[in-house]
Amino acid sequence: ALLDTVLDNVDASIYVKDRDGRYRYVNALCARMFGRTSDEIIGLRDDELHDPETAARITEMDRRTFESQRKQAGEEQLVLPDGTTGHFWSVKMPLGLVGRPGELI
Repeated sequence: ALLDTVLDNVDASIYVKDRDGRYRYVNALCARMFGRTSDEIIGLRDDELHDPETAARITEMDRRTFESQRKQAGEEQLVLPDGTTGHFWSVKMPLGLVGRPGELI
């Protein structure tokens, strides 16, 4: 509960995905960016949340992160709930680097 409180009050979209690309955790800001609740997102993949082009771009960066087992950073674009396109600097790292192999943060 303490960690959820902290992560829900930082100015960053934070999530964890498993190796299959399914969201295992999303903080409050991430859920708002997707226009859904955390419970609606958990268990979904990007192709179930975004248009095909956006999902493909996000999935490609995830793939590079898992394959290299190194932190990756780059710009990502999302269509926001209001229909506008948001541009975000995304930093992804495999949790295996911190003791949780097979997941991505």
